[in-house]
Amino acid sequence: MSDYYLLITDAGKALEAAAHASGVPVKLTDFAVGDGGGSAVTPDTAQTALVNETFRDALSSLTVSPADVSVLEAECIIPASSGGYTIREIGIFADDGSLYAVGNFAEQEKPAPESGYAASLQIFADLAVSDTIDITLTVQDGTWLTETQGNTIYLRQDKQFSEIKDLGSVAQQAARDNLGLKSAATHDITNSTSDPTAGHLLKVGDGGLLGQTLSVTDANLATINGLISMLFKQGGGSGTSHFGGYGTGIHLNYGNSGDNAKTLSGNLFIDYSGDLTVEWLEITNTDGSIARQVIRKVITTSGGTITGNSSPLVIRNATQDNALYLLARNQDNTNKWYIGNGNNGSDTASFTNYLGGNSINLNADGTILVSGKTRITSGIEVASSSSNSFRSVYGNYGVFWRNDGTNFYLMLTDSGEQYGDYNSLRPFAVNLATGAVTIGKLGLVDWTNFDARYYTHAQSDVRYARSPNDAGWGGVGTYAFLSCNAAESNGSTVAGSSLFASGVGAQKSSSGWGDKSIIQQGSTMAGTWKCCGNQPAQSGSDVGATLYYRIS
Repeated sequence: MSDYYLLITDAGKALEAAAHASGVPVKLTDFAVGDGGGSAVTPDTAQTALVNETFRDALSSLTVSPADVSVLEAECIIPASSGGYTIREIGIFADDGSLYAVGNFAEQEKPAPESGYAASLQIFADLAVSDTIDITLTVQDGTWLTETQGNTIYLRQDKQFSEIKDLGSVAQQAARDNLGLKSAATHDITNSTSDPTAGHLLKVGDGGLLGQTLSVTDANLATINGLISMLFKQGGGSGTSHFGGYGTGIHLNYGNSGDNAKTLSGNLFIDYSGDLTVEWLEITNTDGSIARQVIRKVITTSGGTITGNSSPLVIRNATQDNALYLLARNQDNTNKWYIGNGNNGSDTASFTNYLGGNSINLNADGTILVSGKTRITSGIEVASSSSNSFRSVYGNYGVFWRNDGTNFYLMLTDSGEQYGDYNSLRPFAVNLATGAVTIGKLGLVDWTNFDARYYTHAQSDVRYARSPNDAGWGGVGTYAFLSCNAAESNGSTVAGSSLFASGVGAQKSSSGWGDKSIIQQGSTMAGTWKCCGNQPAQSGSDVGATLYYRIS
């Protein structure tokens, strides 16, 4: 027999016999513990009470053992509020207060509530009876739960939620919903940084996310069936220089082509110099060869070429009709030039040089305006299909050429109408059929290029006498018949004040008309004259006369 056991008392046996005879079962309701008066206890069937009872309460549980129907399993709970003694004995009582069974107990200290380490105590006891049919199992009203009852209400720590697992998928999902867990709670995490398993959750660093980018080789980028989409890097050495140097990039796996013959992917790569390269890559699935590759630098710090057909570079407004242009800047961030539309709502396309302060503006109406100090140089013919073309504007006037289909003109505008229509002046015209030139007013200041058929004004003045109608009577360049009171020789220069306008007359004598001529003097002349003959000196009242030419 065990050192610690439970016996049915004589009173208990009597209750059993009466119950068997009457058919009214014994009702077991309470349990009690005691300290045995301070000493170990040996159970005695003659006992009607414990040696020294310290606590009594209703049974927490009393069930028939599933292993032996003649054994009752009793559960007794002593709350933390009871203590300050050592348990050495236990008893089970019937509803009439009789001690039905008594037993000894291995010494168990029950700390006092005020000790700071008081706790409830659960005691299990097995009781062998003659026939469990003669006993009614009566337990407490729920103040205390048995382990079995608790297992149906609470989760046990030692089972680590296996109770919910055992209840099946519906209970499992309900538990996740109550905890606010989403679908990620039912998925595994990735087992490597490049694990492509569908449904696996990424860890920090997987695919190059939230950590260092992943190293890939040239062969990885061209692998059959494709590399997973990821952030990657290449060292630029042998087998790791697909883009010509070291740097980092984004690999985007498109998947297979429609016929599953090729693996398609795209790459964006920023190298050590800051250049951005984009690539479209198609790998043949049968042998891993490159079926098609389109690769180009779209942003470069050292110069580069954008290649492609149609429109390899397109810029687009974020807001309709707002300014849109390409801008060039110096290293110090000052503007150099721009090409495009520089103003919101404007339809003018401009090429503007900030350094020179000039621009070429292509207007929506077809006109082209060139501003600033601009020189246009062309090695080819510049053609215009407009009748009016090549206008020059400065100050208040405009000047332009006009071809009306018959004549070619140099046209002038009125003052203040620089961009307006032409006026009535026609300073220069060429007949397109004959080539004849018409000059409205000719005022040459340099006659050097005229040939021997033509004389300049100065040359004509030297070579030819001027008409008095042009120069006026006695004007420079005219000839006159003049007399002088002094002798003058051919080529001498004479002041006009010494010369007199003269005429020749016949003098009548006693012999008849015309036997003697006379010189009739008039007023003096202006300017300076050149003598064109030989004139004798005055003799008495007689004077000589000859032809003179005014030189000034």
